[in-house]
Amino acid sequence: MIHVAMSNLQQFLATYGYWAVFFFVAIESIGIPFPGETMLLVAAIDAGKTHQLSIALIIVAATCGAIIGDNIGFWVGREGGYRVLRRYGRYLGFDERKVKVGIYLFRKHGGKFVFF
Repeated sequence: MIHVAMSNLQQFLATYGYWAVFFFVAIESIGIPFPGETMLLVAAIDAGKTHQLSIALIIVAATCGAIIGDNIGFWVGREGGYRVLRRYGRYLGFDERKVKVGIYLFRKHGGKFVFF
């Protein structure tokens, strides 16, 4: 099964090159479980073996994907996170009291939470 997954990642990499690295890392950085780091490893190994891709450009693609994905995830959370949490949070165990405690803690210690 792992061999199949790795060959799929290699096919994406062979077809789309740096764009595959960019999109896989960006999707993972948004917060969606996705094999972004695995794609990065596959790309680095492939660059070392075949020399068809430049390791420097792989780093640039991954960095850009991580920054853009992170910003998209932040924007989604900032614009809709509270509304979604109030509406659907009870299905995940977040009642109104827990949401208020979370808001208080993030306002008081948000920078520490994000850093650590």
